[in-house]
Amino acid sequence: MRTSISKIRLAAFDFDGTLVPKDIPNLDLETDIVALLQKLRQQGVYITVATGRHPSYILKRIHRFAFDAIVGYSGNVTLIANQLQAFTFMPAVVRQIAAYAGQLSQIDVTAYTKEGIACCGSRKHQAELKARLAQTERICDLNGVTEFLLSEESSVAAMRVSRICLHYADSAQASAIQTAFPKQFHDYRLVRTGNRQMEVLHAGRSKATETLKLAARFQVRADQVAAVGDDENDLEMLQRFHPSYYVGSHHPLLQQAADYTAASCRDVLAALTNKEGERNA
Repeated sequence: MRTSISKIRLAAFDFDGTLVPKDIPNLDLETDIVALLQKLRQQGVYITVATGRHPSYILKRIHRFAFDAIVGYSGNVTLIANQLQAFTFMPAVVRQIAAYAGQLSQIDVTAYTKEGIACCGSRKHQAELKARLAQTERICDLNGVTEFLLSEESSVAAMRVSRICLHYADSAQASAIQTAFPKQFHDYRLVRTGNRQMEVLHAGRSKATETLKLAARFQVRADQVAAVGDDENDLEMLQRFHPSYYVGSHHPLLQQAADYTAASCRDVLAALTNKEGERNA
């Protein structure tokens, strides 16, 4: 069932590739996007971000608009009212996932802690992964930490790990691992986020589940939430909330899941702020 645009009271936006172009450093929201977001807020809509990044990335980069809440790490952390709520992986799980990935070919693991980004696995893999990720100087800052913390997974597991990612080179291999992973780790699954990366999510957490919790906090019904995204970790949001908008043109699964396909976030915001009727963005 599609909800009338006029009834929307909360809009959840993906960030990279949706509100801003992908992989452009230090980019604040453009003037027309800010104006449309402000118009949407004036119409009584809460505006949140649901991203694969850490919430600190949004706070450091975006100065022209203040979001009502931020869902980060694809659902593993949430920032609301200046309070950060983070899911923490059990130490045994961190070790088991690192060991599992170590048995696979060309799969590396990163664990994100408050202290830094840890590259689990062999020293060779640590060096290779650090070199690959260091191609952008933003990698640590974008993920809520300040530096690489190269360490064995046993010591990393003793820290508060709130994000685990598997990095791959072969998309076909990634698909097989994505299918097999929940059979090995029954409470967890893999979702693709970004370039050649899969994120480990608890089976009960996603951008959609955490957006639902925000809606309840704001006293907004689930059928009053709109979702906008462009990547696989947005899939559940696009399926769960209506109207939902896929921004892009090359992902058939997301196109099928969303109510509408839009060329840009500007088109989505124009539709959401237009109370006259509903039309394909």
